[in-house]
Amino acid sequence: MEEKFENAVLLGMKTVENGGEISRAEETVYRLCVALGAENINIFIIPSLISVSATINGNEISVSRRIRKNDLNLGALEEINNTSRKLCGDKIANKKVSYSYNILFSVFSIMLATGAFCIFFGGTLTDAIFSGIAGIIINYLPYSKKHFNIFSRTLIEATTAGILSFIPSMAGITTHPDKIMIGTIMLLIPGMSIGAAMKDLMSENPIAGILQLTEAIMTCIIGTFGFSILLKVSAEKLIFTVIGGAISASVLYFLQSFGYGTFTATFFGMTAICIYSEVLARIIKAPANIILLPSTIPLLPGGSLYYTLSYLLHSDRANFYVYAKDTVLTGAGIALGAIFVSIILSFITDIRRKVEKQV
Repeated sequence: MEEKFENAVLLGMKTVENGGEISRAEETVYRLCVALGAENINIFIIPSLISVSATINGNEISVSRRIRKNDLNLGALEEINNTSRKLCGDKIANKKVSYSYNILFSVFSIMLATGAFCIFFGGTLTDAIFSGIAGIIINYLPYSKKHFNIFSRTLIEATTAGILSFIPSMAGITTHPDKIMIGTIMLLIPGMSIGAAMKDLMSENPIAGILQLTEAIMTCIIGTFGFSILLKVSAEKLIFTVIGGAISASVLYFLQSFGYGTFTATFFGMTAICIYSEVLARIIKAPANIILLPSTIPLLPGGSLYYTLSYLLHSDRANFYVYAKDTVLTGAGIALGAIFVSIILSFITDIRRKVEKQV
């Protein structure tokens, strides 16, 4: 019985490790414990730890395990779900989950995702090709990811992506490094972890939700910092771009936590960072784009675009429409947020000029 109890804890641990939200992991463990006839079930899960105690046949059992997050794996998550349902007596959970794709198809999907986003933001076909190559390289970097936490991995991969983006132009090839970077960085934005954090915040897991939200915002800040250096932002302006990344990420994720949709959250996130950039530009007397471009990175729909293309290639229409809608709404929110602030600034500038003429 203790072995089955430990297996229940293991399935909960794997749920979190593969990208599942904390609330789902807790429900999985609880249902498995109930199926074992357990009583006085107590479950505590945060992104780095799972602790479960229960009384089975008059004996109190307690198990704690360290959680080490892997890359998002929706196939493994579905497999864990089917296994837990089967253990709970669900007869319809016997379908085998197939989520292993050959390396050529995986490489093609990565190149297509990064290349398409590069073109979406104004890059050329040449930029898209190099963006795709950079995406493949950072995805298959030969280092043990399990030995680094999420912040270190993001810094390593973002820095590598930035260096790769400048190599073609250094070799004499006419490219736009900024467009190549924008396409490549999409693979590093933690969109799915944000979704899980929002679910936990809105359920009865505020501690887990806050920890995941903080982790996601910190990841965005690190990504912003790495690309600010590679975009040659001066040392004294780095703090402003990092703050900008924190602002855009915080506005986006906190609005989502209060139930606002993708478009609304992205629109106000972009509006906030545009206002911040324009006001700060006048204070420090520097071009607004120095602050704006790196600070916008957390708003970009990296994960949703990747899965849009992935489900399109797999002819999964239901999931394709879900992620495609999210990608389009995010892009629209970014564009309209920038346009909105631009119109207001133009209006203010015109009024100021008229006042100055009268004086």
